[in-house]
Amino acid sequence: MTISASLFLFFYGLVIFIVFVFALFNIYHVVRYALQTRTSVVITLIFIFGLVLIAGISTWGVLNIDWSQSVDLININSEVL
Repeated sequence: MTISASLFLFFYGLVIFIVFVFALFNIYHVVRYALQTRTSVVITLIFIFGLVLIAGISTWGVLNIDWSQSVDLININSEVL
């Protein structure tokens, strides 16, 4: 049984989308309900920087993969056994 490697790219994109939705939700609540101190601003900026850094590194890694290949699931199982 073979599946296209681009299926994994779809799930990667879905996970990245969900992470950004939750991040926007968190940033909104920090900006709206947190005390407007220097500490909350710095922590929010660190959170945004970390999120962009992680997304950039993972996207850079994904760009180096040939997504036109297919993955043969039967050969993977027979090699393990």
